[in-house]
Amino acid sequence: MVVCPACREAQDAPPAGVELDVSCSSCGERLPRTPEATLRGLSVQVRDGLSREGRAQTVLVLPPSREVAVFQLVVGAAWTLGLLCLAYAAAGSAVGAFALFPLLLAALGLGFGGPLVVRGARGLVNAPRVVVTRDTLVVTEGPLLPRGAPERMLLSDVVGTAVERDALVRFVPCIVLRDGRTVAIPRTFERKANAVWVCERVDALVAEARTTSPYRGALPAAREEKE
Repeated sequence: MVVCPACREAQDAPPAGVELDVSCSSCGERLPRTPEATLRGLSVQVRDGLSREGRAQTVLVLPPSREVAVFQLVVGAAWTLGLLCLAYAAAGSAVGAFALFPLLLAALGLGFGGPLVVRGARGLVNAPRVVVTRDTLVVTEGPLLPRGAPERMLLSDVVGTAVERDALVRFVPCIVLRDGRTVAIPRTFERKANAVWVCERVDALVAEARTTSPYRGALPAAREEKE
């Protein structure tokens, strides 16, 4: 699926790799063409296992974006250490009203550099995860201080996936729900084709979960399609 850049309506995407202009069914805006999906440059893992409740689940683990994380970590550490060193040097000679100046420098260093260090460390370690069970889909991030609570949704409410742009003009894979909302997977991509691949993989996992019975395994129709 694709989200119209004008009216934000989610609908079927134009065929991948086809030189064909397709307009939005709601507002008539031309929809962006979908590139061929590619796994190039990604080290994605797909794990089958059991949840804490003992239910079968499939987990799609995406690689974190380490380039931005390293930049944040270096800048945050340099800012914090630099201002702390200045505060230490100023503390020995500050008298009277200037005695608060070293404290101000230390507060500036920790207040601005500290969050950048935490964000960079989190970006180096945390990996976004899409967990698919028989009836739920969960978008989460971990294991270090996730940016938000896990997004849990019923599989019956998922109608597809879409690729959106973020504030930095990167591409974000999203889950499209029946009520029109989109839930972003916390991972941005420089190449739209990578985000398209993630969307196609999530679509495949959702389709596979919907054709599985908790009692008999794959349904007969699913077996015939695989054969």
